[in-house]
Order: sequence, then structure tokens, then C-alpha cells
Amino acid sequence: MKIRQIQNRDIDKLKEIHSASGFDYKFPNLNEFFPIPAVVDENDIPVLVVASLPTVELFLLADSTWETPGIRMEAFKLIHEFVRRDLQSRGIVEAVAWIPPELSKSFLRRLNKMGWNSGRGWPCYSRRTDQ
Repeated sequence: MKIRQIQNRDIDKLKEIHSASGFDYKFPNLNEFFPIPAVVDENDIPVLVVASLPTVELFLLADSTWETPGIRMEAFKLIHEFVRRDLQSRGIVEAVAWIPPELSKSFLRRLNKMGWNSGRGWPCYSRRTDQ
């Protein structure tokens, strides 16, 4: 076994591995990922890859006493679009946000209207890379 970056000649094999997995998600756009390492067998055929999607976690700090809820929502929409464009310009293709349960009913409805969704339906795990 050895590790090397995937190459164009590996794409068909990766699609085959993806299809055989039986998981219900489409084959990803590999151009959105950082360079992708693969474990290859003795014939230099990929058998396992880990693709890292450039993703950020967003934190919102908002003064809940400032102005009215409507004006705060307008301010949120303004900064939301600014941050979206900024992240896109940096090559970030996905952002995640953890919503406190006490805000989930009202705020999630607004986020859904702005194009957010609640994920892929799978449990999400996180790990800091410095630990």
C-alpha cells in the first residue's frame, strides 16, 4: 500500500467505488476539493480516498436589543450575502452553522428561505486538526 494524489485516470474507478457503496448521494465534483490523497494497491489502483471539501463553520454574534426584529433580519441578510460572496471568492464551497435549539423554530425557517438546508441527513462529527 502507498498513498498518492488521485489522477484523472482514477476517476472511473472512483465512480465505480462510489456506485458500489450503495449510499444515496451523487458522485461529488472532485474539482471542489483540496488535492485528494488515495491509498492505492500494488497495481496502483485506488482502494480508499479521503476528499477534503473546503468548508467553514460560521458563528453569529448579534445584539438582540438593537432596533426591531425586522431591521435585525435585514442586517442579517445584508451580511449573509456579503459573507457568502467573500467565502466563494476564497474557494470555500460550503459553510456550516450550528443553531441553538431555542432558535431552531424561528431562525431555521428563515435560513431555509435563504437557501440553507439541514444537512445530508447523516450524523455530523467534527474534529479539530490540532488535537
